[in-house]
Amino acid sequence: MSRFLSMVLRHRPEAIGLAIERNGGWADVDELIAKVCSASRYHLDRPLLERIVETDSKGRYSFSADGTRIRANQGHSIDVVMDMEHRTPPETLYHGTAARFLGSIREKGLLPGNRQYVHLSPDEETARKVGFRHSKPEPPVVLRVRAGDMARDGYDFMISDNGVWQIPHVPPQYLSERPESGETPPAGDALVVRKAVRADLEAVNAIRAQVHRLHADGRPDVFAPEFGDALAGLLYEMFDDETRRVVVAAQDGAVVGFAVLELIDSPASPYKVPRRFLRVSELGVDEAHRRQGVGSGLFTFIRSFAAAQGFDVVELDMWEFNQDALRFYEAQGFTTYRRYMMCRL
Repeated sequence: MSRFLSMVLRHRPEAIGLAIERNGGWADVDELIAKVCSASRYHLDRPLLERIVETDSKGRYSFSADGTRIRANQGHSIDVVMDMEHRTPPETLYHGTAARFLGSIREKGLLPGNRQYVHLSPDEETARKVGFRHSKPEPPVVLRVRAGDMARDGYDFMISDNGVWQIPHVPPQYLSERPESGETPPAGDALVVRKAVRADLEAVNAIRAQVHRLHADGRPDVFAPEFGDALAGLLYEMFDDETRRVVVAAQDGAVVGFAVLELIDSPASPYKVPRRFLRVSELGVDEAHRRQGVGSGLFTFIRSFAAAQGFDVVELDMWEFNQDALRFYEAQGFTTYRRYMMCRL
């Protein structure tokens, strides 16, 4: 009966002709009992319904304060708006899944599928039990979610009445795999994209020096021949600037790529309307790691970060001589909307 109630309250109320309130996902208790008895093979009465709600090990259901309505606490695929509490999550949450889904998860992150939100567990044991439902008879894989980092990057977490953390999407850079005992851990060279810490900046400057040399070779009439101390020091100023974010891509603990992001709030002027957008002011990949997906990984992070901050546009500029960069940016979905031109005399 509990599984049937889950189906009716979360996915298919039309199977018994039950009305579900869009605001809160509530159903009338008397109507639910009558519809179950008349439109299904099950018998339901108030004492049985109360026993199901009280004894459900996952706390999937709850009554309204006056006891006249009932709802599923989370996991809906129907269009309802749940009044869940928005709360800062713990540093780490967990998600249980099956090994066969890892390829897609590594590429796209955790998606809600036919639900409204991704469900995350507060501890590994709960996540393992959830994952086993999808993986049995094979052991599940438990993913660690860096929820604290996500929250600091602007992602909004909610928690249901029965303690399930929820969020629309978990990008892959916030995930790491926790294999069961006896399984082979993932390769140590998996790409991780994250916000930089001050200890990363020396390695970032080494890549910035490579990028500067490329520009100095391409336009020696514009760029200074050497990457000097002033340019290196500028990175520390950008790191400390509240309107900028320095992001790094790391493999096996080593920084192999970076981006500097600017959060632009441009006010109205006599010429322009006000605009908000994210600007990629610098981006580079270590010479030994180019054409290995590092740049794409950085832009996966950048797009997710921009969306979490409420931006709907990401902009950058580049130099015309760098046709490799142009092809890469176009492959990432960028289009040219403005030209900066010169005429030599």
